[in-house]
Amino acid sequence: MPKKAKKEFQEIKEAFNPEEKFSSILEPETKKEKKPNSLGIKIIGGICFFAAIVYFLTGIILLYNKDLLSPLPNFNFTAGFAEVYYVISAVVFIFAFIYAFIGYGLFRRKKSAAFALIIISFLNIIASAISVIQGNFVSLLNLSFNLIIGGYVFYALRKSKASQIS
Repeated sequence: MPKKAKKEFQEIKEAFNPEEKFSSILEPETKKEKKPNSLGIKIIGGICFFAAIVYFLTGIILLYNKDLLSPLPNFNFTAGFAEVYYVISAVVFIFAFIYAFIGYGLFRRKKSAAFALIIISFLNIIASAISVIQGNFVSLLNLSFNLIIGGYVFYALRKSKASQIS
């Protein structure tokens, strides 16, 4: 093959080289840099997982031990109201699922989990405030706990613009 033909063949080969042409499609040039979770978000995610486990175990106990709530006032049901325990147990399982979702979402830095936690904290703050007004001062602990957690997650959402929660 003459030199001129070799040169033209090389130019054609380089111009239509599929590896070079499609390398940007096959391999992205830059990968997203994984942003580290803050320690506070990790701790709150762990607390949510712990709450999910506690709710799940409570739901199981309520399914098999219907006398557990009997000592409490307003929960002394007769045999005709046994299905009320199943409803209470189902609600407890729903809370276990919600807290597991929130814990997993916080570890994965999902805004939906942060928003769900803020909403649940806000509802718990309202319930705790009502309970304190009615004279149950032990709910001050729950009130302060939810204020701290809800406030921190709200602060992390406002501050981060994707550094702690994306």
